[in-house]
Amino acid sequence: MDIKISVLIWTHFLVRTQSERIVEMGHKRAGPAAPHQPNFRAGAVETAAYIAELSGDLALLARRSGFDTLAYLLDIARLEADNIRASGGRRS
Repeated sequence: MDIKISVLIWTHFLVRTQSERIVEMGHKRAGPAAPHQPNFRAGAVETAAYIAELSGDLALLARRSGFDTLAYLLDIARLEADNIRASGGRRS
C-alpha cells in the first residue's frame, strides 16, 4: 500500500474517532435537560486545538505533495483555530 494512502486512511480514522469523542463529550456536558443536543461550546477550546493540530498536519502533507494553495488555506485554518483556542473558545 502506498504510504500516502496509508497516511490518509489513518488520518481519516483519527478525525472520525476524535469527532465522535467531541460529540460524546458534548452529550455528557449537555446534562439531562437536553440529552439529544450536544453542547458544542463546552468543548470549543479542545475542538479548536484539535482542528489546529490536524490542519497543520494536513498543510504539511499538502506542501510535500506540491499543493501550495491548499497548504496555504490549511495554514490559514490552523491560524484561525489557534486564535479561537487562545481566546478561550470565543470567535473573533
